[in-house]
Amino acid sequence: MSAKINKELPRGTHLKHPIIDGIEFKSPLEGYTYNAFKQAHIPIKYEPEHFELQPSFDYLGKKYRNIKYTPDFIGEDFVCECKGRLQRDFPLRWKMFLYKFKSEGLERKTYIVHNHKEVDEMNKDIKCNKS
Repeated sequence: MSAKINKELPRGTHLKHPIIDGIEFKSPLEGYTYNAFKQAHIPIKYEPEHFELQPSFDYLGKKYRNIKYTPDFIGEDFVCECKGRLQRDFPLRWKMFLYKFKSEGLERKTYIVHNHKEVDEMNKDIKCNKS
């Protein structure tokens, strides 16, 4: 379960991308969360699918790209997003994601974790809700 560090980082990126079990995570917090789920025997999928929150469209001759969101982890009855620092667009994107999940009948408990302590608390909560 040792983590290798990918030394080839995209320009402007200051985070190390841990590689655990052959999966390259985008942040150390995601790697920690993955290990915590694994040690707690909580089955999850890492970035299993992209959700289109708004389709692409044309407006007065200008093309606008679609808006997508990919949750970090999806479990049987929960979604987990790891956020060390919030990007400016995240609150709106998260709100759109929750609306899409609800409208498609996929409602689940959601967690946004910012640090190791919150990951550990989330795992305790998930374990308690399964009992």
